[in-house]
Amino acid sequence: MNPKVSVIVTSYNIEDYIEACLNGIINQSLKEIEIIIVDDGSTDNTQQIIKNFASNDERIITILNQHNSIGGVATAANIGIERATGDFIGFADGDDLYEETMFEKLYNAAVENSADITLCAYKEFEDTIKNNKLPYEPSWSDFEGITSFKIETPGNKKKILDLLPVPWRKLYKNNLFKENGIRFPVGPYFFEDNGFHWFITMNAKKVAFVNEILCWHRKKRAGQTTSSGGASLLGAFHQHEVIYNYLEKNNLCNDYKDYSLIWLCSHVAWIQHSISHEFERDFYEVILPHLKNIHGMIYEKILQQDIMIEKT
Repeated sequence: MNPKVSVIVTSYNIEDYIEACLNGIINQSLKEIEIIIVDDGSTDNTQQIIKNFASNDERIITILNQHNSIGGVATAANIGIERATGDFIGFADGDDLYEETMFEKLYNAAVENSADITLCAYKEFEDTIKNNKLPYEPSWSDFEGITSFKIETPGNKKKILDLLPVPWRKLYKNNLFKENGIRFPVGPYFFEDNGFHWFITMNAKKVAFVNEILCWHRKKRAGQTTSSGGASLLGAFHQHEVIYNYLEKNNLCNDYKDYSLIWLCSHVAWIQHSISHEFERDFYEVILPHLKNIHGMIYEKILQQDIMIEKT
C-alpha cells in the first residue's frame, strides 16, 4: 500500500537547523508517510545528521548528492518528486519548523474536499520561534472561512496565483505530477517556486484551506537568497520568462498574459527596494527584455528615462 503522504525535505549546509526540522517531520501524527530527504551536496555536517536520523526510522529515504547542483532547491525537489510514492506530496525546507499535526490536517482536508492542493497558514521567524510574525499576504484574507475553492476558471486561478508561491505549507495530489509532468524549473537562477506555483495552479481544479498556523518559516538566515540583497535577487525575472514561455506553449496567453505582467511588476517593486545599489544597473538591464516582450517599447522608454535620472 502506498503511503498517504510523501514528505520531501530539501537541505544544503544547514547543520544548525536540520535536526529541529526532522524532529517535527518524524513525529507527525500522520504515521503513514514516507520521508524523502534530498541533500544537495552539503559540505558541513548536514549529511551526517541526516544519516543518523535515517538509521533510526525506516520511513526515511535519503538521497545525498555529492556536489551542489546548478538548480539548487529545484533539483533536489525534483529528485524527491521522482521518488515519491505517496497519494499526496508535501515539501519541507530543512531549516523550517513544522507542527506535528500539520500533514494529518492537510491530508484530511484534501481527502474530505477532493482537493488537488491544500494550504495552511504559517508564520515567519528569525532566530527563535518567539520572534515571529505573519507573512505579508493580503490575499489570504480572501479565503477566511472557506474550506474549499474550485479553480476551473481563469478568474479563480488568478485568485490562487495571488497567494504566496511557497510549496512548504501545501499538500499536492501526486497525480498532478504524474499526469502533467510538473516539476520545478531548473536553471542558474533562484525563486523556482514561482514557476512551479503557476504550473500547479494551471493544472489544478480544486484547492482546500486549513486556516491554522501549522509551520514556521525561518527568515534572514545566512545564505538565503532573499537575505542577500545581491544579483541573485534578479533570478525572479528569469522565472517570469519561464512562466511566459509556459503560457505560450500551452496556449494560455489570452487569459493570463496581462496577469503575468502584474506578477512581474509586483516583483519589480520588491526587488528594486531590496537589491544593493551596486546591482541597480543590472536590475534595469535584466528587466527591460521582459517588459518589452509583453507590451512593447513604451516600458523600455519609461525605464530608460529612469536610468537617465539615475545617471544625473
